[in-house]
Amino acid sequence: PNPLNAKNKPGNGKSVLPVAIIGTADFDVTDINIETISLEGVSPIRWSFEDVATPVDKSEDDCACTEEEGDRFDDLTLKFDRQSIIDAILNYSASDSASNRGKTLRTELRLRLTAQLADSTEIEGYDCVLFMTKDSSTGSAQQLPDIDPVRLTLHGNHPNPFNPSTQISFTLSTATNVRIDIFNLLGQRVETLLDRVMEAGDHSATWDASRQASGIYFYRLQANDVVETRKMILMK
Repeated sequence: PNPLNAKNKPGNGKSVLPVAIIGTADFDVTDINIETISLEGVSPIRWSFEDVATPVDKSEDDCACTEEEGDRFDDLTLKFDRQSIIDAILNYSASDSASNRGKTLRTELRLRLTAQLADSTEIEGYDCVLFMTKDSSTGSAQQLPDIDPVRLTLHGNHPNPFNPSTQISFTLSTATNVRIDIFNLLGQRVETLLDRVMEAGDHSATWDASRQASGIYFYRLQANDVVETRKMILMK
């Protein structure tokens, strides 16, 4: 993940955070309405279309990285103001007077990107940053807000393949907000199955796909900062 250092000052060559939306044979990034793009509520300051990378396998998590170069499909490269993203994460402006002394904390964070296609279809995705700040116990820079440690065990969906419904089962180690989104093969969200606080323990949610066409779908389960994505097949 890209490093995002809360103590870098403007003008040092690290004033922007780069993000790329990767195009594929099934997803044309030129269909995205640039004006609707938002990363944690922040709009990009620059953008361009260029072939920069090959997407990671869909079985990988949101923080998986790729070293493969272009795949002949246009990607949408975006530049966001670094300080605006930091402010969005911490919900305050970093203090210029804070000390640079002390142990550096490194926290892997997922940032949520939302946008709309030209036909107003909503899309969303996640990118990761390695957020670096200073340990407050040394009397130095302010620390990230506490992130509740949530252990999520996704047991998968059964049956799979299915027709017309399937049950997604999971276990939570602690009470937290849980969101389950269903996406089609183009990355378009077709339904939000669940979005509420749930207690620790075993849970399940049933997706009725009777109004959907046969094909491959993906379900993404997010519990706090933990995200799991799996594939399922609807066969009618």
